[in-house]
Amino acid sequence: MTRLMAILALALSGLLMPNVAMAANCEISGVTPLEFLAVDTLGGGKNTTADISITCSEVNDEQVTMCIALGDASSQTDGPSHILSSGGSQLLFGLYTNETGGTRWGSDAKPETGSPYLFRSSANDGGLAAEVRVYGIVPGGQAMAATGGYSSSVPVSVSYLEGNLADCASLSGAPSVTSALSVTAQVEPNCLIEADDINFGTVGIIDAPLTAQGGLDVTCTPGAAYTISMGQGNHYQDGSRHMSSGTGMISYGLFHDEAGGISWDTPFEETATGNDDQPVWGRVLPQPASPGDYSDTVTVTINYQ
Repeated sequence: MTRLMAILALALSGLLMPNVAMAANCEISGVTPLEFLAVDTLGGGKNTTADISITCSEVNDEQVTMCIALGDASSQTDGPSHILSSGGSQLLFGLYTNETGGTRWGSDAKPETGSPYLFRSSANDGGLAAEVRVYGIVPGGQAMAATGGYSSSVPVSVSYLEGNLADCASLSGAPSVTSALSVTAQVEPNCLIEADDINFGTVGIIDAPLTAQGGLDVTCTPGAAYTISMGQGNHYQDGSRHMSSGTGMISYGLFHDEAGGISWDTPFEETATGNDDQPVWGRVLPQPASPGDYSDTVTVTINYQ
């Protein structure tokens, strides 16, 4: 009798044990670097991509909903852009959910950088493997970003729950995993140059020196070494540039200063600091000249590295 009661008690204790299904277990299995190579900060900027790989196991539902947040970079503006750093120089970039840059990707912690990205993936035999693409854009027009290598690190956080959930708010308090997105950029030297014409106006007899100012609008990547050279013009002869009216010629010179002390005949060398506009003075010495409209075109060349 005693033995039978012990067997019944053991059977009853087995019936009381709950049968609990395991919840999904997800992890970030890899994050490829976001590499901006050969960035032209004066022109159109640069686009590139990175991928976040996510794997889940022990999935009981047909889908897993994930809220993927990209946090602050190592430096952060108060505006909607992340920052890459290189010593004392900074380079703005943005993170997006598509290649057109329409929807900015960020985190709830700093909503001005964008919102977390809601992502759903279907499970197969209790598991899933998903890859989510991050689109990075360095906008052009960053003339003060110096040449060289830039870097930063963006925290990645993935919250997840089984099921087809409506929004990231539905994942409040859900399990999460973290990693980091490495971001690098290489800013290449570049220069832009525009010329302001020199106009001596209307004159009569050239019995005194004539001067008129033009200029070169020079924008180079800070740190780039550049050289500006002036061509000889279309009517160079006897060691001097000339303006021509078609029937007559007027000799002239190009100088850095109004007094004509520093000639542009010698190439000008400089290391860029950003906007490095250069004056160009035209100077005509007294000389006989027949009436007419005189002109010349000089090619300006900028070499940089």
